[in-house]
Amino acid sequence: MTTDAREREIAAIMRRPYRKLVFGDPDEGYCALVLEFPGCITAGDTEEEALANLREAMAGWLDVALDGADAIPEPRPTFNPWPGFVVFDDTTPLPDGVTVPDK
Repeated sequence: MTTDAREREIAAIMRRPYRKLVFGDPDEGYCALVLEFPGCITAGDTEEEALANLREAMAGWLDVALDGADAIPEPRPTFNPWPGFVVFDDTTPLPDGVTVPDK
């Protein structure tokens, strides 16, 4: 596969509606991850920087997965009745270091 073809394939996959999570604060910075891509996590000083870094991390994650002929996970839609909050279902594994605060 040519480099151009690989880049087009990665770009097409990245347009799919994967669930992205950004959390943090202005003092400590922000973490961003793709829930369907294990280990695809990055950070930034702002939410915008974290998301820009996440796009790069996604491209790298997909490139490695495609090189290894690994299956690319399907996007998992999440119904969220509370806009502004992230909703996890009980089958979604949290990445290492990510916790859900107690109620």
